[in-house]
Amino acid sequence: MSLSQLPRTAVGAYVKALRLPIDTALKLAGHNDASSGGKLAADRAEAAVRSAAATILRDDELRVDAAQRRMAADERTQAADLAARADAVREASAAEAAERKADAARQKREDEQAAEKEAAERKAKAAERAKQAKKQADAAAAQKKAAAAKKKKDAETRAAKAAQKQEEAINAKEQQRTEQLDRDAKQARLKELADREEALAQKQAALTAADEEKRLKDAAVKAKAKRTA
Repeated sequence: MSLSQLPRTAVGAYVKALRLPIDTALKLAGHNDASSGGKLAADRAEAAVRSAAATILRDDELRVDAAQRRMAADERTQAADLAARADAVREASAAEAAERKADAARQKREDEQAAEKEAAERKAKAAERAKQAKKQADAAAAQKKAAAAKKKKDAETRAAKAAQKQEEAINAKEQQRTEQLDRDAKQARLKELADREEALAQKQAALTAADEEKRLKDAAVKAKAKRTA
């Protein structure tokens, strides 16, 4: 049955039947609010269907109803947009207030840190002055002690150098001995490898000669057998 054959009430029932699964899906998805995107799209689609039916049926009342539905959907869309903008403004205001609060807290921390730093610097300067005074008072004793320590250190350094030279001489001698042993071992290994290589070569030559002799014998036997055949 075409739309031109449907009365106005049947058009309403037809549209409701079309919308039922859409509305059910929107409700299950949690988008049943009249200002939700899916709900508004469904309302516009219903208004378009009703407008098309009104044109086909030439039903002015149905056309007015479709126009009113379309206008209502547009108004809800505008209201949703305004609400979204208001939410954005509120969020921006809240963010700005939070930023101002954070700036104030940061400034307070910076001021406190600056005050603490200044107090620490004053304390450090006072400690430095006391340290310099003590350093000057102990200068003579420290100089005498440093001279004695230097003399002792020089003696220890000379003794350490002598011990190091002796140890280096011992190590050098031991190194020479180790290197000589390594060279001897290497020569012995090379000789052993050369002897093995020579023995293998002789063995290979003997095997080759034996194989050649066997081949000649086999050839002679075959030739003899061929002549007597």
